[in-house]
Amino acid sequence: MKKAIISIIITLFLFFQSCVVYKPTPSPLHQAVNQGKVKITYQNRNWDKYENIILKNNEYYTVKRQRIKNERGIYEWTDVLTKIDSTTVTSVLIKDIKKSKTRTIILAVSAVPGAAALYVAFVIVMFTVVGI
Repeated sequence: MKKAIISIIITLFLFFQSCVVYKPTPSPLHQAVNQGKVKITYQNRNWDKYENIILKNNEYYTVKRQRIKNERGIYEWTDVLTKIDSTTVTSVLIKDIKKSKTRTIILAVSAVPGAAALYVAFVIVMFTVVGI
């Protein structure tokens, strides 16, 4: 019984993961500087998501979190700066903070009845099959 409650709590935490919603209209690269999460689409139709865009010495750089192995062999999260070739960028979408928070709340609230239903189903199976 205790394991079922723990598994439901872990499931709820998974549902509380945040959603990222981007603004529907693309922004120019200079407007996306220091605006937070962005999604960049390139001319070859590939895209990538970054934590931020910064401007250094009149050049644009993306910030992306990556796991890198340190000298002791332990993986750590570090921010990696990569220079952007602004001629290959076709669109930049900036994170819409308000919609992202709203969608996260909606998902979290809708997950509660689902988790409760899973718990009830688990208890029924335990009583009927196992005979606890």
